[in-house]
Formats: sequence, C-alpha cells, structure tokens
Amino acid sequence: MTQQLSTLRLFIALPVPQAVSARLGALQRAWKAHGLPFRWTRAEGLHLTLVFLGGRPAQEVPEIAQALGRAVAGRAPLRLAVRGLGCFPTPVRPRVVWAGLTGDLDALDGLRRALGAELQAAGVPFQRQPFRPHITLGRAARPAPPGETTRLQAQLAAGQETSYGAWKADSVELVRSQLQPGGSIYTTAARATLGTAPPPAVTTWTAPQRQEP
Repeated sequence: MTQQLSTLRLFIALPVPQAVSARLGALQRAWKAHGLPFRWTRAEGLHLTLVFLGGRPAQEVPEIAQALGRAVAGRAPLRLAVRGLGCFPTPVRPRVVWAGLTGDLDALDGLRRALGAELQAAGVPFQRQPFRPHITLGRAARPAPPGETTRLQAQLAAGQETSYGAWKADSVELVRSQLQPGGSIYTTAARATLGTAPPPAVTTWTAPQRQEP
C-alpha cells in the first residue's frame, strides 16, 4: 500500500456578514426569477477573494495558515461596503456577475500584497492577476442570447447606485472549495484575526489522508 495525501482547491478571502449576504441573496433570487442564465453563488457562500491558490497538497494547510497569520498581524480591521453591480468581461459577453466594493480599498490591497509576499516567502504558489475587489454573485451557465444580455444590462444599470450594506472586516479565512453540481461548497480551513500578533491563524479543519493501492 502506498499513501497519498489529497489535493485541495484553496483560496484566501474575507467572509461577507449575514446581513449583507441576505440582501445580495434577495437580488440573486430576483434575477433568477427573470430567467437570467447564471449559476448563482449560494448566499451563505458569498465572499471577497484576495488570493486564489488553486489545487494544493493538504499537508500545506498549516504552512499556509501560518503565512496568513503573519500577513494580517498588526493590520487594523477594514471598513467595507457593497455598492454597485457589474460583470466580467463585458455586458455584451457576461460571464461573471458581481457586486462592487467601497471603503478601505487601499488597505485591502495592502493586505492582499502582504498575503502574496508571505506566500511567496513560504514557497507556496498562487494565482497572480490584477486585483479588482468584488463579490461574485453568479457565473454564466451558457452563452446568453441578445435578449437576455439586454435584460441583464438593465438590471446592472438599475443597481449601480444601490448600497447592499457595510461592515467591519476583522478576519481573513483560508477556504477549501469543493465543486459540486449544485454549486461549490466552502469549508473554512483556517481563520486569522486582523490586528493581532502572529500567529493568529487557527486551523479549524484537518484534511484526511487518502489510502490508495
């Protein structure tokens, strides 16, 4: 028998509080009622991704948690608000629908950069791409015909000046994503509190080992 550790799909994110996710969930339900062709993120799973790690060996979770703790140490909580709507890449070819962020965005970007620096120092690879703070609400299930994109554009325009709630973000999480037919399932693997001294990250989930012949 040989032993092989499982691979986990991981990312680092700020959780969205229930009051904010409830308002965004109501928006998703309204869009769903309009028949827009998207797979909507579960309201309880809404989050603000800071760093996407992709598939990583399960045994790296403690090391990533320590890097997370070092990155947040001494950083004050962030005041953020959800405001406005948009999509990637363009309203004509919408693949991702999102809600925008306002507030301490410079400090948020500083946190993201600190996370990248700590992960790089620990030798943990991660996805590097331009940072546009947003909360993903849904992803296209199929290419939308012109009539549906027109309805989506109208919905986005109607929500441009709408505020969906504000909060003080005081924790950052390492999250495991499991892709399922009904939508992704997210499990918190570690959590670090902003403003504390290292090591504030506490691993809350342990990956089982997989036995293979």
